[in-house]
Amino acid sequence: TRSPLSDEILLNQVHDAINAADANGILHTWNVASERLYGYSAEEAIGKHVSLLLFPEDHNDFYGSVMAPVLANGRLEITLRNRRKDGTEIYVALRLSVIRDSDGNVRHIIGCSNDITARKRAEDGLRLEVQEREKAQYTLAASDARFRHLLAQSPAIIYSCRASGDYGATFVSENADRKSTRLNSSHTDISRMPSS
Repeated sequence: TRSPLSDEILLNQVHDAINAADANGILHTWNVASERLYGYSAEEAIGKHVSLLLFPEDHNDFYGSVMAPVLANGRLEITLRNRRKDGTEIYVALRLSVIRDSDGNVRHIIGCSNDITARKRAEDGLRLEVQEREKAQYTLAASDARFRHLLAQSPAIIYSCRASGDYGATFVSENADRKSTRLNSSHTDISRMPSS
């Protein structure tokens, strides 16, 4: 037995934004959650093209990244950048399905979306932080390699020591061993000199 609740009432009880468009992208269904998410009332959205929800610079990519794949495969799940009525940017997890008639013609493209803006920005922030850390580590390693190369090429012995206590060495350049070896090999043992 069919429930007495109408499709419109059912759609408006769903927390996710659900809308439907025809094969040309013209919206004909727009539930209450869509109004909350995008800021457009049903009266403002129905009859408009889905590009209403896009930033102008995203229009050219929309067909290739969204419409073409869903029409070809019948289903699509994608993270999409959208534009609210007030112009603010949001990111949605969008799930699309195509409904066809008995002849295979597209009747509806059903979209279900929910706001993931906070999660997307957190992920982007974490990704940026990791990239910056990796960049800093690479720069430090490169700087250390250049420093060691300069020390190896320097004729002088370079060292550092503690500022107090026993003033023990904390760093000695590698060429210290080479100079010590050369000095030892050039030293003359006076005990082997002939006596007069």
